[in-house]
Amino acid sequence: MKEYKWSAGLRHKATRERLNVTVWAPTNDEATHKLCGVLIGPECEYEWTGTGPVYENNQTVSREAQTAQVPEVAYPIPQHHLTAAIEGLQDLVRRMEADAAAFAMIATREGALRSAELMKRAEIVRQSADFFLHL
Repeated sequence: MKEYKWSAGLRHKATRERLNVTVWAPTNDEATHKLCGVLIGPECEYEWTGTGPVYENNQTVSREAQTAQVPEVAYPIPQHHLTAAIEGLQDLVRRMEADAAAFAMIATREGALRSAELMKRAEIVRQSADFFLHL
């Protein structure tokens, strides 16, 4: 599988300084997505201004995709530990959702933001619980 070299344009939100970041990815969307939550996003310092391919000699720059060489290591996890972890994570999700509901009832911007943040985190914890559930 091939991946291409992309140039993503960024602009600092406060200083308006421009920055170009080079990223290897199969598609434009994937190149841009690699920067989301790291450099660009609502809580990040930069805003995205565009992503485009890098050219050399009127050709897009490409290479064979490099796959990580991750060794296959199996760790035997006793079922009772998995069950405890899953139930604990599911309980945490319920508590986070209850807290989010309480913050949502506060009629302020901060309450709404905290509620939304808790719901995002609860979804991540729920995905973790589902991961362990399907081991």
